[in-house]
Amino acid sequence: MTVIRSNPHSGRPAAGFTLIEMLIAITILAVGMLAVASMQVAALQTNGKAARYTEASNLAQDRLERLLSLPYNDPGLAGGTDTTEVVDHLTVNWTVTDVDLSLDGNDDAKRIIVRASFQDALGTGASITRNVTFQYVRPQAF
Repeated sequence: MTVIRSNPHSGRPAAGFTLIEMLIAITILAVGMLAVASMQVAALQTNGKAARYTEASNLAQDRLERLLSLPYNDPGLAGGTDTTEVVDHLTVNWTVTDVDLSLDGNDDAKRIIVRASFQDALGTGASITRNVTFQYVRPQAF
């Protein structure tokens, strides 16, 4: 069943939308656009955090590969070594400890732990430290 409105003054069917219909349509459109805008903000924040994690991961992996390229008895791989380095807004820390894998009383491997960290701002104005950690056990060459 089709309802046709007519203009009481002219007797012709009314064309167009009423003011109330337009206000409702604009309100629905505005709510939808606000939802899309808030999704964009969340996506930008998440992409920024992912970029910082990727940068920290790349830095930690690069440092680990540099340490693994050193000879086993290099002073840079001395047991008990704990070193910190700041690169841009990232802090990379690595620790080398001697390990007895064969349980014979002799250290025959080195555990290398590399941690890259960065400060991540929270919505409250505070910040939290985020870490990316790689650990590798390098056996002594026989």
